[in-house]
Amino acid sequence: MRSPTFILVAEYDARVKLTHVDAYRLSGPDDLRALGSDEFMFAGGVTVIEWADRVSKALPADHLWVTCAHAGETRRTYRFGPHGGRWDEVVAQLCG
Repeated sequence: MRSPTFILVAEYDARVKLTHVDAYRLSGPDDLRALGSDEFMFAGGVTVIEWADRVSKALPADHLWVTCAHAGETRRTYRFGPHGGRWDEVVAQLCG
């Protein structure tokens, strides 16, 4: 059995292709680029990056930063930080 903590990039085919990146073990932006980030970040799907602060300099200028925090045993709060014009409208719809 493989531990999911050792999978750096996982792709899921759904209505919209989802790529999940676990950047915890990456040393920086160059490591993300070495994984082929340009291919999956600009392929028309959605890319979710955990530990994105480790690779933030490799993110496109147009992205949505989502922060999740514990707000109790079974509750979470989410904070959305839009970067780039199109995300302002998306966040307004989500939080409006």
